[in-house]
Amino acid sequence: MYALQQHNLREIESLNQRGGRTLSFVDLISAGTMSAEMVAHCWTAIAHGASFLTAARPGGAGKSTVLANLLMLLPRAERIVTWQPGTVGIPGAPRCHLAHEIGAGHWYGYIWGSDVPDFLALRSAGDRVASCLHADTLEELQGILCAPPLQVTPETLNGV
Repeated sequence: MYALQQHNLREIESLNQRGGRTLSFVDLISAGTMSAEMVAHCWTAIAHGASFLTAARPGGAGKSTVLANLLMLLPRAERIVTWQPGTVGIPGAPRCHLAHEIGAGHWYGYIWGSDVPDFLALRSAGDRVASCLHADTLEELQGILCAPPLQVTPETLNGV
């Protein structure tokens, strides 16, 4: 179990794009970014198997920071795997597939194009998915994900 926890911490720390200490939920609550009720709701949803996307349009808004904190709420036995094209779900092995960002960049952990529907479809295979993207509203998020070139089906998106 210790090796799994160390692996997951490395995966979470790889989200830190700015260096220094990743802000915690305590920091986010103190700054007014999230409320304790929001954190409690997220924790409950994750405990019941929810996948999650964090979103905000501007860079530096805290998408990856919130994503990292949500990943810290995963059950202890769940392995975080940074998703690569061709990755498939493994029945019986609890996994959270992580894409650092749904975006057109060529950086580690970024996904775009036909990889995005494949990534989100892992949810229907019984695995969890987690990522972030640049959108300020649910309508904008759906517009980005369901339109070309991504073409995620509404059914797949609703599964997340």
